[in-house]
Parts: sequence; structure tokens; C-alpha cells
Amino acid sequence: MILIHGEIRENKDQLPIIKTLRPALCKTLAQGNFPRPETVISACDQLRRRVLSGEFDAIVRPLLDQFDITYDHFREMAHLFSAEALREKCRIELGDLYDLADTPVPLGASITASGTDTGATVTHRTRYLLGILLHIAAGNIDGLPAYSVVEGLLAGNINLLKLPAGDSGLSVKLLSELIACEPTLADYIYVFDVPSTETETLKMLADLADAVVVWGGDVAVRAARTLVDVDTRIISWGHKLSFAYATPACTDDDLTALARHICETGQVLCSSCQGIFLDTDDRETQ
Repeated sequence: MILIHGEIRENKDQLPIIKTLRPALCKTLAQGNFPRPETVISACDQLRRRVLSGEFDAIVRPLLDQFDITYDHFREMAHLFSAEALREKCRIELGDLYDLADTPVPLGASITASGTDTGATVTHRTRYLLGILLHIAAGNIDGLPAYSVVEGLLAGNINLLKLPAGDSGLSVKLLSELIACEPTLADYIYVFDVPSTETETLKMLADLADAVVVWGGDVAVRAARTLVDVDTRIISWGHKLSFAYATPACTDDDLTALARHICETGQVLCSSCQGIFLDTDDRETQ
């Protein structure tokens, strides 16, 4: 299934849509009504509440069983989509550049700043949206493709999502329901189910994008580079080496939570722990 303008469509419709998509994308960019961060955050929080109320349990619970994830842990992870968590994410990652009530500056806009008569240097900082992002998502965990799109929305971009092979349909469902919570997002979310073997179709999508977001290892990144022009940015996520940092004062509960994280992620996510460092001057400390 694919998602176009908030409508779920059959896969057979996607090639004609991709071939004629550019005018619609250009029109959206020209209108300049980019989603404000607070608009995206509010929609995510609404959807999170609906998910936690059990509205989508028929989809969620089989997935949790498949990946051996407890429902309690799922509820904890859902907090990442709460208004509180998303606002904190924005503050941490962009600091004073992120005004949740503001919109990003469109590409090509001019920003000026004037100094004072004291001769002091004035530094003006702002943020620009990239424009159109193509997300090539990994399939090692359901929901990750939708999360990648949410990050693109928070920055005000149009998002084209290429689903990973074997996607359960959760991404299309989540994003269509997100649009139901906030209909103005419909022109900023497109989901396509294009197999990685259909390189010509992928090149059509890549040609529409200002940047390609790749989730995966070196092989995935190299494959993405073959699709894009030299002036198209590649934004890669994973496989990074992550570690935990412990002190002798940590509690058994801390270590139990760490062990649970290692087991539940299988050490395959970008944030999974592959090693543990102990902060001590004593080599005998265990």
C-alpha cells in the first residue's frame, strides 16, 4: 500500500504518480505553508494517546509478539512521541535556533542582519528547511520509517518515504492516522512501496529530492549514492558503535535495565549498546 495526499492507494498506482509528482511538490514549496514544529508535535501526541488507548492493538500486539517486546516497554517507548519528549528533542538538537511557534526559512530566502554604530560584529543564526527529503528506511524495526518522516516534518520538509522490504503496513497506517490528526500534513507526506531492485523508479524519486536520508550500513549508503546527483546531500544513520558508561555506584536496577536494553534491541539498532565501559581507576573493580 502507498500513501498519497492522505489517501491510501494500491501499489499499482505508484509509478504514474511518481512520474507526475514534481508539479505538486513544487506547488507545495511555492505556497510556503510549511508545517510548524508545534503542529507536528501536537499531531504526534494525539496519535500517541490513541495508540496507548488500545485503538490500534489489533496491529500493535502481533508486532510486539513477533519481536518479543513487552507491552509495558512499548508504552515506555511511545513516550518518545509525546509532546513533552518531542519538544525536549527539538531544544536539545537545535538549541536557540528552534522556535516551536515559528516556521523554517524557505530555500532561497535572504536573511540580513545589521550591526550597530559601535562597530561590533553581529552574528545572525537561522535555520533553513532542505525542501524535499527521500527517506530510504531500514526494516529492522517496525515504526522506524514513520519516525524518520516525523523528524523530517519537524524541520518543515516534504517527505518521500521508500518502505523497506517486508514492511508490515504499520508505517502507512501510522502516517495516514497522523494526517487524520492534522490534515495540513497531507502535502508533506508521501509513502511508496518501491523494491530496491527497481533502480530506475528509485532514481525518479531521488531526482525529486534535495537530500536522501539513508538508514543502514555502508552498503546501503553506497547504493544510495548511485541514485543521486553530486549536489544531492546524503544523510546517513547507522551502523554506529554505541557503548554504555557505568560507575561503581550504579545500582542493580541500572544494570538490569541495561541488560534488558541489550536483549530487546539485539544490538542491531543505531543506539544499541555493543560494549560497556566502567569508570574506575582500579583495574580489579568488577
